Amino acid sequence: MTEKTTEPRAAWMLATLRSHPLLASLDDAALATLVNAGTTQALRSKRTFLRDGGVADTVYFLLTGAVRIYHRDGKSSEVLLKLLRAPAMFGEIEVIAKRAYVENVSTIEDSQVLGVPAAVFRVLLTRYPDFCSAVLADVANRFCVAAINIKAVAFADVRMRLAALLLDYAALAGKPGPAGEVIDAAVSQESLARDLAVSRKAVQNAMAELQRRGFMAKHAGRYVIADRPGLESVANLRAGLTYSSASK
Repeated sequence: MTEKTTEPRAAWMLATLRSHPLLASLDDAALATLVNAGTTQALRSKRTFLRDGGVADTVYFLLTGAVRIYHRDGKSSEVLLKLLRAPAMFGEIEVIAKRAYVENVSTIEDSQVLGVPAAVFRVLLTRYPDFCSAVLADVANRFCVAAINIKAVAFADVRMRLAALLLDYAALAGKPGPAGEVIDAAVSQESLARDLAVSRKAVQNAMAELQRRGFMAKHAGRYVIADRPGLESVANLRAGLTYSSASK
């Protein structure tokens, strides 16, 4: 659902934007501009709402929920780039560069985003130096996440990448359980293979080894990290793909 922010929601929106780390330096006048010019979207889980090649006319601020950012070829193959947990931002690189969007974005769970028109975003960058610095730092952090992932794709084997990805999903949606750390998200061997851009058989074999060694288990349809140090040793402790603007 897409809607302009209405008066009854204005107070909630202002309070939410004030708590967003990237917007903390903006004064009330600037935040009011975001509320009035921006468009909120309440998105259901597994909704793709930004596609590679689209006109980059909007910067998105993730207010609640989580999204996956990925590349997709013309058919069905995908590779995961980043997992973002609110509060976060995306779409700003293309807006600043005045290029088409270069990534796809889908929700992992029910989420809410604020879409800010490109022209409004650019004006705020020029008028508020602290905001510009915060955006630059956030962009740099996410660029490092993507660069580390490229390195892993190039040099790590499936077992290492799978272990790291499971740790990423635990960082995004991990909860304590009686048998270990439960990944409370709809993760399957099929979705893991999609994220890693490998065959399901490759993931099945790697997962079987992780389970055989006691690092992973599965209970009630959810994967469980039974031995985090063991799983981290397989992943070689690389930096993860999960990112939030609040975690810098």
